[in-house]
Amino acid sequence: MPHIHLTYQHNLGLDQAKARIEDLVQQLKDRLDVNYHWKGNEVEFSRTGATGTILVEDKSVTTDVELGLMLAAFKGEIEKQLKSFFDRQLQ
Repeated sequence: MPHIHLTYQHNLGLDQAKARIEDLVQQLKDRLDVNYHWKGNEVEFSRTGATGTILVEDKSVTTDVELGLMLAAFKGEIEKQLKSFFDRQLQ
């Protein structure tokens, strides 16, 4: 199964970074029917064809996404969109 792994450094602090990641997963929920929940500083999310986590730390955010066969063809675009969000929101 295709896997996406991204780590971004930031200077926002834990609370600000968590707020921005909450915005991301809320957008994913609204647009793509993604289910998610927080476990401490980590978000676990899923939808048909994809599961993943986003770990928010004081100076970094790491995301891991496993794509199923239905979304495998879109790996490049999904990765591009995640990078774009992180570039905009975590700098």
